[in-house]
Amino acid sequence: TGEEKLGKTWQLGLALARAHNGYLLTAVFCEQPAPTERGRARQLLDSARLAAGELADYICPLIISSTHFETDLESLVAKADIDLVLAHLAGTPWRNLEHMDCAVIAVRGDQTDRNASIATAEIVRHILLPTSGGPNTAHALQFLLRLTPRIKITLLYIARSYLGPHEEA
Repeated sequence: TGEEKLGKTWQLGLALARAHNGYLLTAVFCEQPAPTERGRARQLLDSARLAAGELADYICPLIISSTHFETDLESLVAKADIDLVLAHLAGTPWRNLEHMDCAVIAVRGDQTDRNASIATAEIVRHILLPTSGGPNTAHALQFLLRLTPRIKITLLYIARSYLGPHEEA
């Protein structure tokens, strides 16, 4: 809605688009095609382009009327040949992300300092990547490493203590 703020998920998407010489498809899904809901969606997308400043060319705004969010998102990923979905997990009903035909980065803690400028991706300064050493870690690093040294990346290995002392070592 128009009340939403452009937070760290948006900043991360913009930084990734810039680092990979790609585009940030900024999609707003509206359940009702009512003019007021579409107007708020348009305001949010306009504020995203305005906030991006010189990086506005990396943004592709899109408003989608949808009553089947996950199905329509999967369709969009396939039709637009999307490489990565950034999923902000607070508030939005993100379910079934494992069915996406692309990589998914799940972002939590998207609070933004009200006094911070959102004109550049500098608001994201440090990313924590928890891992248990599986193949998704390497895949995530393919996307994230291009953000360094501007953004610090910390890998946190999660050792499962029930697997014994070798796992913990």
